Amino acid sequence: MRTLAIGDIHGCLNSLRSIVQQANLSPEDRLILMGDYVDRGQDSRGVIDWILKKRGSIKIITLKGNHELIMVQAAKSMANYGFWVSCGGVQTLTSYGADMKTLFDWKTIIPQSHWNFIHETLYYYETEEMIFAHASVDSDLSLNDQNEATLLWERYFDMDPHRSGKKVICGHTPQESGLPGVFDFGYCIDTGACYGGWLTCLDVESLDYWQANEEGEKRSGILKHSP
Repeated sequence: MRTLAIGDIHGCLNSLRSIVQQANLSPEDRLILMGDYVDRGQDSRGVIDWILKKRGSIKIITLKGNHELIMVQAAKSMANYGFWVSCGGVQTLTSYGADMKTLFDWKTIIPQSHWNFIHETLYYYETEEMIFAHASVDSDLSLNDQNEATLLWERYFDMDPHRSGKKVICGHTPQESGLPGVFDFGYCIDTGACYGGWLTCLDVESLDYWQANEEGEKRSGILKHSP
C-alpha cells in the first residue's frame, strides 16, 4: 500500500484528474488530500464531486484547509461573506451556478452533501511515522491539543520539529519554485496550482512525485531525502 498526498487543489479539477492518472492510483493506496479544495480555481464544485465519487473505490482522507473554514464562516455573517469573496469565493460561487439572483442566497445552491463534506474534513491525520496537516503544527503540543490557527494558517517555515519526532507533510505555503519544499523534518506540497503553477501528488515513502497544471502539462520526479 502506498500513501499518496496531494497539495492544495483550489478548484483545479483538470490537474487533479491528471496527477491521479499519472500516479496510477489503485484501491490499495491511501490518498490524503491536504485541504483547500475550494476558491480561486475554476471548478470547486467539480473537485468536491470528484472526491465524493472516488470515495466509493479509493481510501481518501480529507483534511481541512483554511479556505474550507473561510467558506463555513461566510455562511454565518455578511462580514465573513465579504472576506470569502475577496479571497476566491467568487470563483467557487460561479462553479455552483450562482448569478445575481442567487448571490445573496448562495448557501442554498450548494448541495447538502457538499456542506457535509466540508464540515467533516479533518484537522490533521497521523500515521506511525508522519503527521499530515494543512498548514503547520505546534511542535510543543500533542496533536489533540493543537489549535485551529496553527493547523490552518501558520507557515511551515515557522515550524520546529514536532516532539513526536515524526515528519510533517503540509501545504498552504505556495512554493515559488514550483517544486515541493523540502525541510529538515518534512515536506510542503503546495506548488501554486491556482496561481498558474502545479498541483503535486507525493508518494510520502518513496518520494516520487507527479505534477500537472490546468494547461494540460505534466511532469514527475523524485525528491531528495531531507537530512
